[in-house]
Amino acid sequence: MTTHSSAPGRIGILGNPSDIYSGKVISMAIQYRAHIWLKQSRKFSVRTVSGEEEPELTRLIEKSLTRLRNEGFVSGDRALEVIVKTRIPRQSGMGGSTAIILAFLNACRKMFKLNISNYLLAEITQKIEHKELGITAGYNDRYCIAFGGLLFMDFSGKNIDRELWEGEPYAKIRPMKAKCIPLVCGYWGIRRRSGDVHALIRERYIQGDGEVIEAVRRLIRITDEGEKAITDSDWNVLAKLMNENYEIARNIGWAHPIDEKLRNIGLMNGAKAAKLGGAGNGGVMIFLIQEKTGRLVKALKDAGAKVFIPKVSEGVH
Repeated sequence: MTTHSSAPGRIGILGNPSDIYSGKVISMAIQYRAHIWLKQSRKFSVRTVSGEEEPELTRLIEKSLTRLRNEGFVSGDRALEVIVKTRIPRQSGMGGSTAIILAFLNACRKMFKLNISNYLLAEITQKIEHKELGITAGYNDRYCIAFGGLLFMDFSGKNIDRELWEGEPYAKIRPMKAKCIPLVCGYWGIRRRSGDVHALIRERYIQGDGEVIEAVRRLIRITDEGEKAITDSDWNVLAKLMNENYEIARNIGWAHPIDEKLRNIGLMNGAKAAKLGGAGNGGVMIFLIQEKTGRLVKALKDAGAKVFIPKVSEGVH
């Protein structure tokens, strides 16, 4: 019998990258999803729906299965056949790798009837990426993709280096009820590793760099103010906060000249605000717009960017 699971991508609206530093973030799960089909087999295998074997996909699944075994959720003699399909643009700052891992874990939860909550699912995913795969990974992607929707997330007291058995608390999450935020997303389609972008700033934070520590404080404040702005549909205030968020991230080295280029195209063509929706260096840029989207979409596409209108999506299922 085959078990199916899927998980959404996500965009960060405010607060990122403070989730790596016990901060707060507002994020939204989006319509593009990763799918996993899982069945027990005599031989372990990972392939795409077209039958191709991709080493990176195999590595994601192998490390995820190793963590499940080490935590005692799955016995070591389980051989699985895994088929992967994803519509989330890979390495574009939309949580594509996280979605694949979460979809796989959820498929295992279904198949083996595991007693794992979405909170624990998010935590296990973060440990797989941070500990097993060596990626500098916070909690934003993992919680947003697990729960879905538009979420306010508070990561106070959390430490990305702490293991599950070391008293790591769960994040505090609040689903937000808001009118559709007028957003457009654009990205260059450049594949890069978001963890590489995070790692350099993380090292500065560990060393006590005052600029990074102050940036995290400001991002937390912005997120608190943004929750009210979104709830009230006050797009003028949200635009101000999004632009401030980008400037903070840029000043600590999170953005790249290629991100600046995409942002400027948007601001010159009707966007009131623009910020990175994930890690920089070619990742997705989200634009807040208070007019018809046609001019902005055309300008982005003419520049060679890929464009979509984000829609709120449910979490892993």
